[in-house]
Amino acid sequence: MAGKSVIKYKYAKNAQGEIVFIEDLENTPSIRKEEFRCISCKNILIPKLGKIRQKHFSHKHFFDCSGETYLHRLAKELFAQEYRICLNQRKPFEIELAIPEYCKKYQKRFGQQCNLEIARKLFDLTKRYKKIDLEKKDGDFIPDITLANEEETDKLYIEIAVTHEISDSKMRSGSKIIEINIETETDIFFARDHVIRAGNKIKFFNLKVNSREGECEGRENCPNEVKLFRVYKSGKSICLSESFPSAAYVLDVRKDQIIYHEVIHPNDWHGSDSFIAKIVEVRAKGIAVRNCYLCRYYADNRFFDEENNPIFCKFLKIRCNSNKAAECDFFRL
Repeated sequence: MAGKSVIKYKYAKNAQGEIVFIEDLENTPSIRKEEFRCISCKNILIPKLGKIRQKHFSHKHFFDCSGETYLHRLAKELFAQEYRICLNQRKPFEIELAIPEYCKKYQKRFGQQCNLEIARKLFDLTKRYKKIDLEKKDGDFIPDITLANEEETDKLYIEIAVTHEISDSKMRSGSKIIEINIETETDIFFARDHVIRAGNKIKFFNLKVNSREGECEGRENCPNEVKLFRVYKSGKSICLSESFPSAAYVLDVRKDQIIYHEVIHPNDWHGSDSFIAKIVEVRAKGIAVRNCYLCRYYADNRFFDEENNPIFCKFLKIRCNSNKAAECDFFRL
């Protein structure tokens, strides 16, 4: 809850009803004569514009002015004031949205599209929403601010949360909502900057954004991996997780050496058991894979050495990697 102790009253309304920021005022005779009023209690404020103390507005007389009401009205009315300025002066009032990007470059080859990093892009709200209303009832809701297109067929609610967050019914309504949590006056600076960015204090609900197609920049930058099983002419076999570009590079550069390859779904792979099942399967297809797991002299190495050799050869009495069979004269199915 925002307490009065954190409210410095840096905003007030001038004689024209415009919200002004104390830092924008200079200590001149005309400013000292101007009348300013509190956004919350409507009483007279005095601008304190000295050079020693921090600039602020102070009530001319003591009032039990609600800091929470001040913050709520400030955020709501300043947003509306700045948005209308942007509409009238044809300036952008922007919202930053996260745009999911994907790459279909390897979809045909590996059966998967590559989900890239989230891109962030600014969109000008004033291009779509030409109308703005404060606390206008819309069905069962009375949003703090409603932005709407000319036909009022597309609406965006702005909710200011000082002590209460938006209700579950509003979130479940499917309406597009931006909730802005205001704890201090600095939380409203985004309105003066004319940019809304999602963060700890600004949340977006039901703002659906279409993903767009991009392209992986290189093997080091691709965030997605494919599990690729392959058998070489030598009889060796391997299954590794590699980035899409890296896997494609291996298949292209070593295409004369690879006699079989297959994309493995991660849910279908369970370590060594899956590897053994796969080499048995491809051997049954007539692929000339040579692997110690297929050899009659195979036994488990119960004491893995530093090179992680899982095989104990009962014929040669050695511990080795399963691809030792590819170069072994004693390999027997």
